[in-house]
Amino acid sequence: MSDAPAAAPVVTPSAALLNQVAVLMRLAQVHDATNTILNPPISALARLIRELQAESEVRVDLVADSFFVNKALVRIPVGLADAAEGLRKTYARLAIQRMAFSPATTEDDLRAFLGLFQKHWRTPTPQALKSEPAGAVRLATLGSASDEPGMTGATVDARQHLLKCYARLTILAREAVTRVQAGQPPFSSQARRVVQALIDASRDRDGLLTGLTRFPGFRGDLGCFHAAVAAHCLVMGRRLGLSKVVLVDLVLAALVHQLGIAHPDYQPSRDAELDSQRGGLLSMLVALTEGTRVDTAWHAQAAFGSGLPAWHQDLLRPGALARLIAVPSAFERFTSAQPPAPTVTADQALRLIQDQAGTRFDPSMVTLFVSVVGIYPIGSMVKLDDGAVAVVIDVPVEAGRASRPVVRVVRTTEGPASYLLDLGVDASRSIVGTVDAAAEQVNPTFFLLS
Repeated sequence: MSDAPAAAPVVTPSAALLNQVAVLMRLAQVHDATNTILNPPISALARLIRELQAESEVRVDLVADSFFVNKALVRIPVGLADAAEGLRKTYARLAIQRMAFSPATTEDDLRAFLGLFQKHWRTPTPQALKSEPAGAVRLATLGSASDEPGMTGATVDARQHLLKCYARLTILAREAVTRVQAGQPPFSSQARRVVQALIDASRDRDGLLTGLTRFPGFRGDLGCFHAAVAAHCLVMGRRLGLSKVVLVDLVLAALVHQLGIAHPDYQPSRDAELDSQRGGLLSMLVALTEGTRVDTAWHAQAAFGSGLPAWHQDLLRPGALARLIAVPSAFERFTSAQPPAPTVTADQALRLIQDQAGTRFDPSMVTLFVSVVGIYPIGSMVKLDDGAVAVVIDVPVEAGRASRPVVRVVRTTEGPASYLLDLGVDASRSIVGTVDAAAEQVNPTFFLLS
């Protein structure tokens, strides 16, 4: 096996430009514009602006928590995430969403702009900078008269933004697995920011978020498993009326609730029952506690989850947090099992969980989960009694209509189709079973996002 180091992630010209703007703005917050330490980043930024060869301006826009360079979404590599976060904070303090550079911007132009920036940055009203002419550099608030009409709505669709935020959550979960495997704390500094962005993006779009957990591209490994469980917990917590602060903690707990099995010090117990409980109770504390034995962290987390002292005989009795997470965790295990374990369909998994309500699972949490995902979960494919095949788009609010969701018919006995059907309104048709999306050669997520 080769010991060659892994290839560094490719940084696109847009990401490089974004990083250089972030570096320069950060340095300008602590160093005078005439300081020679600013020379390298000023030269690099001027060069990148010329290399992009824009016809009018080189624009760096912040829209819905995402950066765009000349209307193209910037895919930020992990190594540049902190720089991007710093630039978001700078934009927020200046109350802007756009920084635009003339294609002919010179180093002197950039230094002159930094002088104006420093003049306003430490004042009580730094946002006044955008009203002051800055030559080759222009600051703007999107949606103002100076902005290109329709740019925001045309560039960022709310559903696509939610898709991107969920993809970030999946990346965060995969990174957490890797970090725990190396004996490190699971989360980097931007973890809470990723979760907060998902909470904001999914507001009023819980159905789509639930559907994204079924997307094949977000399934298949431990990180994807934790991301799906976290998404379900977010929707359940929002249905309970939890505050955003509590939702963030709930999602982070769900992201790592079974990461103990990835810890290098983890040794499975001979007692299968005890071992399964430990895995279910494991939360942030296990991986975040450095310099503590894993067994000690297990006990501490169990006490935290149950509200019992660490020496109590009923230490492994799960508390409210564990009871909530347990239901979507079981659902994901059933529906994404790896061979040789059998994989079941979403509706079969729900029936298995409902059969164990009151014994293995908290009945109230099971009821809550079913109300969130529906008997036929969003994103699953179903067959109607007239032979049509459809994708479940939304679940009924009323529990009594759980078996009659809103679907998009994608195929009839006569051929391809595409129309919405509310089975709660149209009583003449009903679902007779589920079908496999892969076998039908249909991508349900396409219809969720369309």
